[in-house]
Amino acid sequence: MILFGLNDAMVCEIDFKLIKTIKSNDERQNFYVAKFKPDSESNILACGSWNKKIEILDITTGKYIKTLEGHKDRVCSLDFHPNPNSNILASGSFDGEIKIWNIETGECLKTLKGHQQGALYVAFHSDSKVNILVSGSADGTVKIWNNEKCIKTFPKYEYGISVVKSDIDPNSNIFAFGLQNGQVILQNIESGRYIRKYKYDYSISSLAFSKNIENKNIAFGFSKNVKVKILNNTYLYCWDLFNRCSDICSMDWMLFKGNDILVFGSREGDLEISSGFNDAELYCKNKNINENENVISSISCHPNSSSSIFVSVSNCESYVKVWKVIESI
Repeated sequence: MILFGLNDAMVCEIDFKLIKTIKSNDERQNFYVAKFKPDSESNILACGSWNKKIEILDITTGKYIKTLEGHKDRVCSLDFHPNPNSNILASGSFDGEIKIWNIETGECLKTLKGHQQGALYVAFHSDSKVNILVSGSADGTVKIWNNEKCIKTFPKYEYGISVVKSDIDPNSNIFAFGLQNGQVILQNIESGRYIRKYKYDYSISSLAFSKNIENKNIAFGFSKNVKVKILNNTYLYCWDLFNRCSDICSMDWMLFKGNDILVFGSREGDLEISSGFNDAELYCKNKNINENENVISSISCHPNSSSSIFVSVSNCESYVKVWKVIESI
């Protein structure tokens, strides 16, 4: 169990449990990436798969609502527009294209071309008043798109882009990306100015900004290593989280009772949650959730912090697992 102190100094034990498994209508569908719609009152989830499709489903009913088709290769990244009233979804694929969808109608509104290899990561700017999208590709480039036009391409990195994320704070204009040579780079979207760089010995396999804007924690995991590093972008505090998961490949933050909880998964089928970053005390709970040791390729936490729900998908499975963080005092 994980112990952490809340604002009223109470100490809680927290754990997580599986509450639902939602199977695809197509057993040949191998999900790879999942993303919640940012509407806190909604339970809409988008799932991209190896069979080139995107499924839109409701985790409450377990029903599939729409199937989005158009990519010519595997779908590897998804991000919803931050406006909770919007139905806009961006997807990146190994075909090198980025597609903009209306999930209500199922229509592909626009196809963005420019990357020479797979569009591995897409991330909307977190300010819903702008329409900026950041993309990272296996070709080593990062592109900034505004209203579906490429307005900036950063110099090609010799070592391929491994992950790209946009900051949760709309006032910061920060995006971060990791490289296969172990670099993590924070950069300003508008000016292109470097903010910070970090260098490690292993490829960066996952990256996430915390939901708590005041903390501005940034977490990233490494391939072929047994730790997650957490940086506080404001005060440069840094924690190494030595955990029982190895080869971290997916993560997301949850805001639970006003505290940051980091959820992450490994290539061996381990799922772990950790908390206590605010006081530099780290508490972990680990479970192996895949007997076949399938890769936990994606984790997405529900935008409504009171729901305490997150989902996981594995890239060799045709179902979504829904989890709930629970506590006992």
